Amino acid sequence: MTPQENFEALFVQVLNSLNSCSRVSARVVKEVGQTVAEMKVAADELSGRMRRESARANKAEKRVKTLEAQVAQLNRTVYGSSSERMTDGDVSQELLDMEAELKAIIPADAEKKSGKQPMKLPVGVKEITRDFYPDSMTCDGCSGDLTPMKTKKYTRIEYQPARVVVFNDTHHECRCNNINCSLRQIKRKPVDRYLDWRRTIGSTLINEFAIQKHYEHIPVHRNWFKLLVAGHNISRGALNRLVNDQAKKFKGIANAITNHVISGPTIHLDETFIKCVHPKEGKKRGKPSQATFWVMTRNESRFNPHAPLAASFYYSPTRKGEVAEELLSSGSVTAMHCDGHPLYNRFKVKLIVQHCFAHVRRKFERAVDAQGSPFAKNIVRTIRTIYDLERTFVGSDSEERAAKRQRHIRPVLEVIKRDLENAQSADGLLEQAIKYTLSRWDHLCRFIWDGRLEMDNNLVENAIRGLALTRRNSLFIQNEDAGESWAIWYTLIETCKLNRVDPRAYIGWITDQLNLTRGKIDPALLVPWLCPVGKYTL
Repeated sequence: MTPQENFEALFVQVLNSLNSCSRVSARVVKEVGQTVAEMKVAADELSGRMRRESARANKAEKRVKTLEAQVAQLNRTVYGSSSERMTDGDVSQELLDMEAELKAIIPADAEKKSGKQPMKLPVGVKEITRDFYPDSMTCDGCSGDLTPMKTKKYTRIEYQPARVVVFNDTHHECRCNNINCSLRQIKRKPVDRYLDWRRTIGSTLINEFAIQKHYEHIPVHRNWFKLLVAGHNISRGALNRLVNDQAKKFKGIANAITNHVISGPTIHLDETFIKCVHPKEGKKRGKPSQATFWVMTRNESRFNPHAPLAASFYYSPTRKGEVAEELLSSGSVTAMHCDGHPLYNRFKVKLIVQHCFAHVRRKFERAVDAQGSPFAKNIVRTIRTIYDLERTFVGSDSEERAAKRQRHIRPVLEVIKRDLENAQSADGLLEQAIKYTLSRWDHLCRFIWDGRLEMDNNLVENAIRGLALTRRNSLFIQNEDAGESWAIWYTLIETCKLNRVDPRAYIGWITDQLNLTRGKIDPALLVPWLCPVGKYTL
């Protein structure tokens, strides 16, 4: 019984006792009843106030835990992860035994090599060989000639700063002066720089500005200042317009890369935002609106090393899922990696959806930092062990990967799920992490049955890093044309990085090819994995 029910029962018992007593008059019974009724009203009011205060205290306690979690997350961001040893805590013994078995399966040579590695010289870099002899090849004692005895060789890498060169090109028209000639032909050498026609700033300088902005993340105003110091006063607006115009020349190549991405069986899909100052539609001019970059990557290197790696960026003024659906509808994609955002669950395109296990790990890591939960620590440790085992499957075909996952990883995931379902007294970030994981469990475990799928969506998140750095330095884009230009440049640059091709050398190569053919070349022949220059190894 509740305290209120106990009080009412006691009140009824007192009245019955007074009524049964012959010596107590009716007036006394009435007065006692009124007093008890007033006490009951006061008790009800006090009970309601206590409930309100208790609710307020619970709300304040949750707020404190939320703030503590935010502080722990900020500390992790600023100072890095904690080096505290993970204890077994209250995790099940079965999970600990399985983790030990997984560690026994991982071969010893899978460990990363530590220590200083020998320096590798860049491939294709210009080497200059110089021989140094004494200033005088005559002996100071006998004035005889000196003979080389032994040599000492030193190798070093130097950097020569870029230079700006001005070309003054004069094209002469020549004609036949023979009065008896019936043709009287006029000849002129065609312009050899097709992309630079009627430009006062050449493609090499424009490409360098684009590379430094989108690849090296140097804002345009800093490059403008360097030119200004060198004596060249070119407006920043002109530089931005030229970079955007140059991107349009490469749009066909970016479309060829996008077609390659969506022609594969699986993709990694994600999105990121950026502010647009002057949108064409929907907003008043001058009022920033939030636009979206949709990013897709194709990376089958872990089970199909013959498929080229590629990344595709697409600018959209909105975050509507119809944009991504339209991109995927023209391809042959059957499976998609994405995060747990509900946006991807509303796609009308029927795809196999694999959610990201890295997002799950991050949520439990935040619970560890905020609450120090031993249970969360062991979940994180077990997921890391699964990742270590997953790396040993690289190089196997899709069927073999699926078989190994079902044999070694599936039992561990089943135990993890049972532990999450039986977790007691979970609150705060740990409770959020458990709910997040269990609500997406089916989509998280699709990789067990399909060897083409990966555990996480890190491949596309890595491709977004470059854009995020440039966005931090640029704050916003001027208009939608600039957004489309960003998408083209990052499609080329990130695909180069995936195929280990120097973006600066690649952009120079496609510029030369377009100039030589005057733009009459199949863009599919100019994709980064077919570039013969600028390849590097790590």
